[in-house]
Amino acid sequence: MKWKSFKKRNVYISGGSSGIGLLTAEKFAGLGANVFIFARDESRLQNADATIKKQRRNSSLTVFCSPVDITDPREVQDAIDGTVKKYGAPDILINCAGRAIPDDVESITHDRFMQTLKINLFGTWNMISSALPYMKKNGGTIVNTSSVAGFLGIYGY
Repeated sequence: MKWKSFKKRNVYISGGSSGIGLLTAEKFAGLGANVFIFARDESRLQNADATIKKQRRNSSLTVFCSPVDITDPREVQDAIDGTVKKYGAPDILINCAGRAIPDDVESITHDRFMQTLKINLFGTWNMISSALPYMKKNGGTIVNTSSVAGFLGIYGY
């Protein structure tokens, strides 16, 4: 990353309501960044909001949670546009949304496989394509994450 400090930087995180995304959001809040998380589950978003706010370096930093289905490109674009309009463009976009439902290949239905692709692949693309025009104006960094299961051949994944 090009910055020595994350103080008041805008960090947008997909899948920020749980797992790697939530831990990442907490860490950036503790480093002084404004944190914006995007996820489907509104109750998880509410819990994440409270958790992240506890980690903020100071209470003037913004924590904003937006319910969005990242598999829907229009919904993602609207969420990014609205967030940028109100709070400013992302300096950092971190894609953490993902899912895995391990099973034998012959047991995975086409619909379940397509939903996994929509979340893990298309959702990442939707976030990048929506945020990139804003990030190109001032520069920024995009980080795509994966769990260890994304790097290793683990039975059922």
